[in-house]
Amino acid sequence: MNDFREKKNARLIMAIHGIQNEGGVNWEEKLIDALIHHAEFYVPMRTMGEGEDRKPAFAVVEDKDHNHFYVLFTSQEKAKQWKHEKETTAILSFQAALMALGDPRISGFVINMNSDNFILWRKFIVDCIHVEQAELMGEVPVRPDENMEFTEPLGDSKELEEALAEYMR
Repeated sequence: MNDFREKKNARLIMAIHGIQNEGGVNWEEKLIDALIHHAEFYVPMRTMGEGEDRKPAFAVVEDKDHNHFYVLFTSQEKAKQWKHEKETTAILSFQAALMALGDPRISGFVINMNSDNFILWRKFIVDCIHVEQAELMGEVPVRPDENMEFTEPLGDSKELEEALAEYMR
């Protein structure tokens, strides 16, 4: 069977391997772009509860430092390596997977466990959200770690000062 999600995730896999082998901001930008615009994941899950109380429970793993991660796979073949009874797989975009981060005990995602073992930490995921929000507003995203220089406002700043003074009252 032809897995079009594996093809769709080719940019993501290339960025993951680029970060693992070379590192650097360029590969991080490619990773963010692939996650936001292209990635779809197979997510192991089971349904918990009965009737109207039914809800999905996504697979969670723990590392040696007791950090907890949701498990995401980029292909059906890699998802099959995660074989647990009573579990199925959901197919989620990165944006849908973000909803699962409402639990503060979760430290992030692990992509392709048992092969790539690539971890997306919560801070990086939040950075991805900020980039996506900036793009949606038509702005150029600024990476939090970039050096920023603040200068005096150009032109007459009297109107700005008056507005700030009014706001502070």
